[in-house]
Amino acid sequence: MFRWKKWGGNPCISLKQFNDSWMESHTQLAIPYVLPNGNIRVFFNSRTEGRSRPAFADLDVETWEIVQRSKAPLLDFGKPGTFDDSGVMFSSLVEVDGKLYMYYSGWNVPVTVRYHNSIGLAISEDGGNTFYKYSEGPILERSIYNPIMVAGPYVLRRGEMDWMMYYLSCSSWIDGGGKGRASI
Repeated sequence: MFRWKKWGGNPCISLKQFNDSWMESHTQLAIPYVLPNGNIRVFFNSRTEGRSRPAFADLDVETWEIVQRSKAPLLDFGKPGTFDDSGVMFSSLVEVDGKLYMYYSGWNVPVTVRYHNSIGLAISEDGGNTFYKYSEGPILERSIYNPIMVAGPYVLRRGEMDWMMYYLSCSSWIDGGGKGRASI
């Protein structure tokens, strides 16, 4: 069992440690995953020019030092016109039959509002070192029940055929100084 100590800020993962051009800002939405050797892999999302892509850092549980990290984004932007052509942001991890299912928010930039979010799925078959997209299209998209967007998935597997997803849904936009901001 781990005993967590709050240090403030983000002492474990700082972008200064990475110095990669594809990580200008943010270490957001951290998702911890315990590796077979006991270390913790922290998946997180970084931004460059306002566009997010996921990465990871493996932390030694004794020293909290980074012992391994992704050298490139774990998932790249989608093809132009697809739901994730402007950003990919991991938010939930589920282990399934030796694979890791990573649910993510994908977004693109429309003309009349700031962004359009949908939910995608990426899969890893090598313990989270690499991921591939389940499909070019989203697994959950706008609908009559979610007319503006769906984003921020959190998925629970409660049994073989018993899955649950919590997600953000917005029903309108409010004035945001030119382009609107989503209203929950």
